[in-house]
Amino acid sequence: MTFTKWSQIRDEQIERIGREEFEAGKEQMLAEARGWRLAEIRRRGLTQAQVAERMGRRQEPGQPDRAGPGVHAGGAGPVCGGARRAAEPDG
Repeated sequence: MTFTKWSQIRDEQIERIGREEFEAGKEQMLAEARGWRLAEIRRRGLTQAQVAERMGRRQEPGQPDRAGPGVHAGGAGPVCGGARRAAEPDG
């Protein structure tokens, strides 16, 4: 069985679909992965406030402490940098 390295076909594939579409797809996949990671962190017992603190944010008073659909499957997009820090393993 032979394998082709991504680095060998990357430029050709990006040219085929267009850089803008490639970057949009990449960002969507990363946001979804971060969302799933945040959901996993919540399942392990961290509260929303603890996740917010880890992200360098503060949970607003009166906000419910629950993980909803926005935490997962791409919900990390709106909080981009903070979600990235919280969702990465050594974040």
